[in-house]
Amino acid sequence: MIAAILILLGGMMFNGHMLPFESSARAKDSTLKANLVILRQAVEMFQADCGVYPKRLEDLIEPYDTRLPYLAAGLYKGPYLASQGGIGGGSLPRNPYVARDDADVTHHWSYDGVKGTLTFATPVGVDAYGEGYSTY
Repeated sequence: MIAAILILLGGMMFNGHMLPFESSARAKDSTLKANLVILRQAVEMFQADCGVYPKRLEDLIEPYDTRLPYLAAGLYKGPYLASQGGIGGGSLPRNPYVARDDADVTHHWSYDGVKGTLTFATPVGVDAYGEGYSTY
């Protein structure tokens, strides 16, 4: 009887039902997508206000009265991200595939301050939904 129950449960787990590790991967993938959208919107708002892209992602969270050396006085209208709980306890959203205690922004995100493009170093391949990470 116990063997039959185990076989039934095993079949359920592989016949279209989500495995526990798939649920975790899907949550991470959803968080990764959402955090990319948040960061990309903040980069675009910065560019709209200042006429240039931020040189580094950390520029998005500088206090309002900050004078960024590459901007004319009065252009900076930030911070562009205000919530806490991000990288290093700050406001920059984390990449969920990077260790929580890793405070190095470059381990979470790859950012080009000239083009304003934002990607991530991890993961590679396809996500839990079968979508390529390169499409994020």
